[in-house]
Amino acid sequence: MRPSFLPSRSVKLSSSIMRGRSLTEPGSDATVCPARAGPLGSGPRSTSETLRMNIVQATLQIYSEALGKTARATVRNWPVALVTPVYFAILAVASMMLSPLGMLGGFLLRIVQAACFSSYLYLLDEVARESGRANLADFKKGFGTYLWDIIGVLFVLWIGELVVTSLLRALPYGRLILNLVGVVAALALNVIPELLYQGRSRSAELIVDSARFAQENLLEWFLPVLSLSALLLLLHPAVLTDPIRVFTSDWTAILNTVDLLMTLASRLTYFVTSNPLFGLVLIPPALFGFFFLMVFRGFLFRALAGSTRRSRLFRQRMGY
Repeated sequence: MRPSFLPSRSVKLSSSIMRGRSLTEPGSDATVCPARAGPLGSGPRSTSETLRMNIVQATLQIYSEALGKTARATVRNWPVALVTPVYFAILAVASMMLSPLGMLGGFLLRIVQAACFSSYLYLLDEVARESGRANLADFKKGFGTYLWDIIGVLFVLWIGELVVTSLLRALPYGRLILNLVGVVAALALNVIPELLYQGRSRSAELIVDSARFAQENLLEWFLPVLSLSALLLLLHPAVLTDPIRVFTSDWTAILNTVDLLMTLASRLTYFVTSNPLFGLVLIPPALFGFFFLMVFRGFLFRALAGSTRRSRLFRQRMGY
């Protein structure tokens, strides 16, 4: 089941707070409007600064609530953090079995990857419910829940990548432009995991809704999400010996949760073979850190998608 907090087929968001309108809420007399010129700095500038401060306070309140819910849900569902290695084991076995099939094997392996991702999203859906507790039945049921939605999105992105690459590759500085397009795309598509298990849009609509959400909640979403992702990247085994290389070669991983997980997994797996003790020490915080990040994203998305800056300001002013 998917939460029904979103009122329409796709996530509807609003960004009209900063267009110079009065800030009111139905049934209240709370109003923020441009101040008239007055003595001792009581003009529009002071009002604008007050409005910005209120926005910051309202956003921090959202973060605080999301972090509190994340902490409780993570403690309540801590075994879910240990499921990630199971998915990697499934993928390793599938890769060995399907690699002799060539292109067909690669296609089938993509389906297995999508199924594993679907299962993890279904677990997150259960974790994100109030007092929700994921179990083994959810783990098994989730493999097919979002499978074809994920495959549909991957197909659309694959076609788009082919078209953009073919158009830009021959241009001067084409590689640089492709890298910039890749960064923009990673930001625009960042919310697709949360839309899959919390929203109602599918396939190409997911891409549009994700880009719209990222645009309208640019700072509110990316400031904490990218910060937590960067902290998680500090568990990279080479961060103590060559931190510059880590944040120059793998920095794009913080823009995509799947890339972040795959980067940490590959680096930690390699490190375990060369330094087993130190590698095994890093694995538990990496698993629980990634789980905490994904649960936090879910709660933060729900808070931001279910409100606007205007309504969050009203809640903050009223002390909700």
